[in-house]
Amino acid sequence: MKKILILGANSFLGYHLKASLADSFDVVGTYLSTKPSEKGFERCNLLSKADLYSLGKFDSVVQYSSVVAGAKKVEKNLEMVRNAIEYCNHNDSKFVFISSSQVNFEYDSDYKRSKVESEKLVQEMSCQYNMIRPAAPYGALPAYRFSRKQPFHVLAEVIRKFPVVPIIGDGKYIRQPVHVDNLNQLIRGILESELNGNIFELGGPDRFTFDQIVDLIAKQKERKIIKFHLPVWLFELGASATGFLDRDLIRPVTANEHVDNQTWNNIFDIQLTPFEEGVKCL
Repeated sequence: MKKILILGANSFLGYHLKASLADSFDVVGTYLSTKPSEKGFERCNLLSKADLYSLGKFDSVVQYSSVVAGAKKVEKNLEMVRNAIEYCNHNDSKFVFISSSQVNFEYDSDYKRSKVESEKLVQEMSCQYNMIRPAAPYGALPAYRFSRKQPFHVLAEVIRKFPVVPIIGDGKYIRQPVHVDNLNQLIRGILESELNGNIFELGGPDRFTFDQIVDLIAKQKERKIIKFHLPVWLFELGASATGFLDRDLIRPVTANEHVDNQTWNNIFDIQLTPFEEGVKCL
């Protein structure tokens, strides 16, 4: 069996990927702060080359690890990516870098900048790589408790508990949510292939306004809600005052998301899950 290393396997997406690959690969996942309660995980600080090299050699390495909040997140993300690339080159490992559809967003943010600059590093330094830019991902919440909840899980919880749902801006901005199972199918296809030097974009089969997404989740949960649209500046003010959200991530929420699934459609046979069906797992 091929040996696969997932950097950041205690994240929501990394955890799902590890579980989905376990039937065909020898998979090891790294964690840093929150230890999963099962075998197959190794503690590793990706800012430490010694930690990373101590893991040994793998056929392929998938990087999910990313700092999304706090000070110096761009610098830390670039250092982690650089360390991962050098580690893969040293071990002749294939590198799969998980970027984000936000690289094409209209608004700038530290998160977007870290992904854009990380992609440049991968293209300039990596000997064997493929990159994926997933749209807003969603999926079932595993039994493992994550320290940072996914936006769709937070949204579904708000809809379930409260009759009024606050929405950033006018709610007309577009999203193309992709089910985590489809993302894992694409990663598996890449790991099983000899492809090199590609950038694959992946989104769901349909595009929705954020208002429509809220309505679909409410319909699935049989909840009658009132959508309360609030100005972006008010959310930014609340983020600064409470620290609950990273202010840097608020304004990009109102950008439109458009993903080109043709980047992989002629290579991989993936039947994309309609959001109306996939939302049942939230």
